[in-house]
Amino acid sequence: VQCVLMVLGNLVLDSAGRARVLSQERVVERLLGMLWSPHNKTLRFAAGALRNLSSDARGRRLMEGEAEVVTRLLELKSHSDASTARYAAAVLKHLRANRQSSKR
Repeated sequence: VQCVLMVLGNLVLDSAGRARVLSQERVVERLLGMLWSPHNKTLRFAAGALRNLSSDARGRRLMEGEAEVVTRLLELKSHSDASTARYAAAVLKHLRANRQSSKR
C-alpha cells in the first residue's frame, strides 16, 4: 500500500495526473480514509497525495464536506513525523483558501 501511495502522490504532482485521479472520486475517498492508518508511512504518503490533490479546485471540493477529515488533518498538523505534519497543514491551507474565495 505504501509504495502505491508514494507513486500516486508523485503522479498527481502535475495537472494531467491530478485530473486523471480526480475523475475517479473513490480514490480520494480511500485516501481520506487512510488518514486514520496506524502506520506512519501510510499516513505520510496519503497526506502527501492529498496535499497535491488539494491544489486543484475539484480535489478541494471532494474533501471539503468531510468535517471529520478536517478534524483529523488538524490533529496531524502536530504529528511526530514532520512531513506528515507539513502535508496536513498544506491541505488545511488549501481548504481554507478555497472557503475564503468562495465567500467572495
